[in-house]
Amino acid sequence: MFSALLGIFALALLAPVASRWLGEWTGWVYSLLPLGMLIHFASHLSAIQRGTVFASHTDWLDSLDLAISLRLDGLSLLFCMLITGIGVFVPVYAQAHTSSTSETGRLVGQLMAFMGAMLGLVLSDNLFCLYVFWELTTLTSFFLIGFNHQQPAARTAALTSLIITSLGGLAMLAGLLLLASTTGSYELSILTTLSTADNSAALNAAIFGLLLVGAMTKSAQFPFHIWLPAAMQAPTAVSAYLHSATMVKAGIYLLARLLPVFGNSEVWLVALTTIGSVTMIVGGTQALFANDLKRVLAFATIAVLGMLVMLIGIGTETAILAMFITLVAHALYKAPLFFAAGAIDHALHTRQLNQLSGLGRHMPFMACASLLAAVSMMGVIPTIGFVSKELVYEVVQNNPWAIALTSLTVTANVLLVAVALRLAVIPFFGRTNEDLPQPTRSSIAEWQGPLVLGISGVLLGLVTPELTARLINPAATNVLGRTIGESVKLWHGFTSTFMLSLLTLALGMAVFGICQRRPSMLGAIRLPTAISPTRIGSYLGIGVKQLSRVTVFALQSGYLRHYLSVILLTIIVGTWWSLLTVSGWPSAWTTSSIRWYEVVLVAAVFAGTLLTVVSHSRLAAITSLGAVGFGVTAIFMLYGALDLAITQFAVETLTVILLVLVFLHLPRYERRSSRRRHFRDAAVAVATGVTITALLLWVQDATSDLPMSREYIARSVSEAHGHNVVNVILVDFRALDTLGEIAVLSAAGVGVHALLKLKPEAVE
Repeated sequence: MFSALLGIFALALLAPVASRWLGEWTGWVYSLLPLGMLIHFASHLSAIQRGTVFASHTDWLDSLDLAISLRLDGLSLLFCMLITGIGVFVPVYAQAHTSSTSETGRLVGQLMAFMGAMLGLVLSDNLFCLYVFWELTTLTSFFLIGFNHQQPAARTAALTSLIITSLGGLAMLAGLLLLASTTGSYELSILTTLSTADNSAALNAAIFGLLLVGAMTKSAQFPFHIWLPAAMQAPTAVSAYLHSATMVKAGIYLLARLLPVFGNSEVWLVALTTIGSVTMIVGGTQALFANDLKRVLAFATIAVLGMLVMLIGIGTETAILAMFITLVAHALYKAPLFFAAGAIDHALHTRQLNQLSGLGRHMPFMACASLLAAVSMMGVIPTIGFVSKELVYEVVQNNPWAIALTSLTVTANVLLVAVALRLAVIPFFGRTNEDLPQPTRSSIAEWQGPLVLGISGVLLGLVTPELTARLINPAATNVLGRTIGESVKLWHGFTSTFMLSLLTLALGMAVFGICQRRPSMLGAIRLPTAISPTRIGSYLGIGVKQLSRVTVFALQSGYLRHYLSVILLTIIVGTWWSLLTVSGWPSAWTTSSIRWYEVVLVAAVFAGTLLTVVSHSRLAAITSLGAVGFGVTAIFMLYGALDLAITQFAVETLTVILLVLVFLHLPRYERRSSRRRHFRDAAVAVATGVTITALLLWVQDATSDLPMSREYIARSVSEAHGHNVVNVILVDFRALDTLGEIAVLSAAGVGVHALLKLKPEAVE
């Protein structure tokens, strides 16, 4: 599996070059890549249905217990088939909407890289491997959303998406680290079988909260949903792929994986059902108000994502089955609707619903695909959307919060029915708008994908029992941890859920009719622009920029003394906080072992230091500094560190000579600092000295019998052939560190030499 992922990324990198030879066939050829992967995953259906799991393990960093562990089970297989199934039609559609072969190669390459990242995410078994692929989806989606980087709106949308999803990814990483440390495993397959009951309630809540933030940002849950409507600046092929079946479903995948760990807690139930319910109402309402085709689809996607989160929060067997069937149904009807929106925009250069009508006679295949997708979105029998809606109603009706959840779910579905009618009826039916240019017929590259997906939404509804047995039940089995053998049928009779479905259709059509007859009503009840989620997100972005500017100006002042002060004060505060809160005070320190000549020597060093600071002569300051160094050399000799004393003596001698040679060429010494600044610098210096002294006392008080010390001493002679442990550590055990320091000093020396040799150009 890992080799296949590497192959996908390699082909993605080659796409810009390959497009020069493939030309107009680039999209068709690259569609074979997801098609081949789809066939490969489909070949595992029978084995996965029997409970077989396919795994691969590649060592990464053994010392950190990191590995590239990939695992194909029922849950990952479902997502892999969605990712590759929708991905088959995306490269062909992308080529139809690009202006040159180089642009096609760039877009197709980025789409294939994103597909590889998504497949890696849903196949990952190691937590850190999952996080790496999670962030790869964030990075590739940033490039895809900002593909038309010449447009400021596209750059802003890409940056908004990057900031929100990256912050969520960091929160998720913290949660994954805490989860791994408390359970003792980095493998999802093992971790989900372990219990977190031994943890404190606060720790479990913190872990769950961090992971939930990561899932919410990725799957556009309120209030983090604002990036998804903005991301509609991306090419339509990107929107159809990322925002129907792939990227926005990553958070859903994560929550499904974590259900065995947190599903039994009350916090899980309350948090997810609340967040999901609010999100689906907000998304449905905004979808009804929006006028841009792609924004309508974006908000409708948010509504369905909220419904999926609500179902995961409920967590019963029927809820998980309903969640997975809704997941499949949404991918099959949302991608065709995105494709249709892109085709309309490509033909007429507008996506405003109030300007579109009568396009069905010019785009018959696209109109048919949109109608099939809308029928599934509305939940009309015999589509897969009907099955999902029936199951969702069954779940909320048999819940302790039945009245509230049923009311909210019916409201959300009524809004989605009205939105589906807006998407399918308004653009393609009615009288043609004479103010718009005559649209050209859609090419086969545009309509073949949406038509196949739209028909699939109907056919899967007719074969629901087979779909459930072969694809849905294995995924639910992995999530719930027990074998699921329930058979979901298309028709359950005239039940209360069916009556709710009929009521939903009737109310949705009524809302659509009212909005058509009185379009001014939408403007009257629309959320004020000043407090809209998009505007709030803009305000937050401005606030973050202002805070960053203030912070940068405070810390990056351009003065070296400020940098040193900030660094030293941070060290002082951090050291004392750690010493006083963790280590405690050291044991009593005795002065009985101090000899008189040691006191004299230390006093001489202190006097030299003081003279260096207060001296008005550079030569006197250099001499005093040299005396300090030679005093330290004498201290080393007193304690038997002869080799260290020799090194210190050589360094101090060379330093004094170099300083004298350099300072002779400098201007006359002047004191420009104020007395107040002198006292401030002195306070920082004294505090630093006291901190280092205290730290040394604490180190002396600590045990010296450390495993690392014993290992260095034991291996110094046998492995490094050296009796001086300090030298062996520097030149052998930590040779790379020493090499790095030498490289840094060499680079600095070359830089100084270049500056000294640099001569200003003659002024004419």
